[in-house]
Amino acid sequence: MPVVNVSNDVYEIFQVTGFTELLDVKKKLREISVEGCELIGQGGYGKVYRINEETIAKIYNPRITLDFVEQERNISQKAFLLGVPTAISYDVVKCGDCFGVVYELLNAKTTAQLITEDPSKIPEIAGRSAGLLKQLHQIVPGEDSGLPDRKKKLLSWADSVSAFITEEESEKIKAFINSIPDRNTFLHGDYNSKNVMMQNGEFILIDIGDAAVGHSVFDIAGLMLAYIILPNTRGIKSDEEIMSLLGFDIQYAQKVWGVMCATYFGLKTPEEIGAATKNEEVKQRSSLLTGAALRRIFISYCRRRLSHLCGA
Repeated sequence: MPVVNVSNDVYEIFQVTGFTELLDVKKKLREISVEGCELIGQGGYGKVYRINEETIAKIYNPRITLDFVEQERNISQKAFLLGVPTAISYDVVKCGDCFGVVYELLNAKTTAQLITEDPSKIPEIAGRSAGLLKQLHQIVPGEDSGLPDRKKKLLSWADSVSAFITEEESEKIKAFINSIPDRNTFLHGDYNSKNVMMQNGEFILIDIGDAAVGHSVFDIAGLMLAYIILPNTRGIKSDEEIMSLLGFDIQYAQKVWGVMCATYFGLKTPEEIGAATKNEEVKQRSSLLTGAALRRIFISYCRRRLSHLCGA
């Protein structure tokens, strides 16, 4: 028998007496408003607002169910227990017709905000972001971590779009996904400058509901999608839409990408990175490699590089 919309006092009685183990008891969600609050960032699932100096809230789109929100929060808590520097989520709330999660943060800013305030800090911020991502990829969760498998999720996605493509295309997509080696590496799932915040000089991750396990290449390909493919959708998306998704001016995207990619793989010194990202020939060549072709080329490259670094 489910018991819903229970006040905090009544829920505490149920919990102390052990009835929460016998019944499906759900507390009444706290109502909050984001009117007049600073919009920190937005993505496919919702928007993140600063509620006050101590808290931020991710408010999901109206189509997102409470079960989905609670699942994302559970994944975030599992990541925290693995040692991932995540913001502490302590409350599921209601905001109008939408659900949300409140996080405890003290005077933190996203790396996107820091880049917007001072673009000269891109080498430092992007370099440290890449270093943190590499550290995350050294975490190997146990089999009982409860984190989903990224490859299985992508294969499920491939099945869901099979009605819109030919059977041959569907098989090629699945074969390509299956060709990526299996790994039990921790993956953030949506690692970008709006989901990495700096607090007292240290990085803290938010919006970690897409965390999973799998090959590191999935996170790297996500970076490329954000910083290379997205800026090249001009004409399909407006500059305002692209900048809203990036979190900073489009002109900085390739430089952020260059620093993060080179730092992660240890390809060049900071001086060489700076020179390469300013090279017009490099920019022109990169602009030709857009869309699926670039994704496939880069994923193939990352696979070879990661295999060299981590073993086949």
